[in-house]
Amino acid sequence: MTSKFLKILILLNFICPTVMAQLGESKKDIIAAFGTDYTAGTGDFDKPYISYTDIANPEDRQPYKVSIVFYFVIMDDGDERCSHMKFIYPLSERASLTDYYNKTLTSMDSVTWRDPDTRYLYHIKERYPFCTLMIWLGVDEYSYSSLFGKSKN
Repeated sequence: MTSKFLKILILLNFICPTVMAQLGESKKDIIAAFGTDYTAGTGDFDKPYISYTDIANPEDRQPYKVSIVFYFVIMDDGDERCSHMKFIYPLSERASLTDYYNKTLTSMDSVTWRDPDTRYLYHIKERYPFCTLMIWLGVDEYSYSSLFGKSKN
């Protein structure tokens, strides 16, 4: 892993702006920022992805493995752009993430938040033994309904 990526993960106890800035960026730019030590494939929503994994080492807790998965849409010109991201944490981090988002973002339900300034949508799901945090760019009420099968509040 690159030292830049490790620093981001250390700061990433809760999503930092450097990582969030990757939404909407090209695959090439993300690889330039995070390095070439990644796994690639096709995943959620049949979207191509790249995934980085490293150890987060917070001062107040035991170190743990965190993965960041960037999903891409293929544009008309063939360029791949990051449409959403998934962070994979140990399940033990779920309560801390939930508390943080309840304090800093607008709650849409008990596991979903929206940042009204950026229009990013955050959604936590438990997948034992992990906790996944999905983040989408530019989600409105219609797309929220199509993602989760319900209207907000």
